[in-house]
Amino acid sequence: MAKVLEDAARNSEVEVLRTMMPVFLDCWYSYRTKLEVLVQENDSVPKTNADDFAEDIGQLLQAINKAAEDMDIDALDALGKELDIFCFNEDVQEKVNKIHKAIAEFDVDFLQNLKEM
Repeated sequence: MAKVLEDAARNSEVEVLRTMMPVFLDCWYSYRTKLEVLVQENDSVPKTNADDFAEDIGQLLQAINKAAEDMDIDALDALGKELDIFCFNEDVQEKVNKIHKAIAEFDVDFLQNLKEM
């Protein structure tokens, strides 16, 4: 289905995109629920205080911008996991959650506009 949509976008077949995109996105988003049972969160792993690594986090955000620009979903997934090693204050954690949501939904526009935490 993704290949059909990719070809339709390349050929400017707007009606095909309008018809198939909602079905594709429903299927795509359903994978999170389906795969959730395979992923176990481990809260016992100590997290690093983000305040001590502001420069590293800035570089991580730049890498997320670049991966979004390149539309590299594998890199985005890996970079999102890197964010999880840090412990953020509550306000910043809300922003991190939005980044995770944007990665999961492949919201390239949001990810390309990340500036700082």
